[in-house]
Amino acid sequence: MIYEWGSNKQIKAIDDPKTIDNLVSELNAARAESVSDTGDIASPDYRILFMNGEDSLKELGYYSSEAEDRYIDVKKEMLYVIDYSLPLE
Repeated sequence: MIYEWGSNKQIKAIDDPKTIDNLVSELNAARAESVSDTGDIASPDYRILFMNGEDSLKELGYYSSEAEDRYIDVKKEMLYVIDYSLPLE
């Protein structure tokens, strides 16, 4: 599920297993950067929830831009830069 960051407005539900598998593979292979020392990082554009039925397995923030897509694990304070854009339309 993709939501606007800071609201409960759902943008899209992604239920295609191939899309989910591709994203997870890219995230697992991504270069990760710690953001724990960055106090003024901007809020992500979107919030992604990885769900299993009604259970939330993982939550990431998603920054979408023309240059690169970045995903942030707020709890772990890690930023992942990958070349994989989510289909928001």
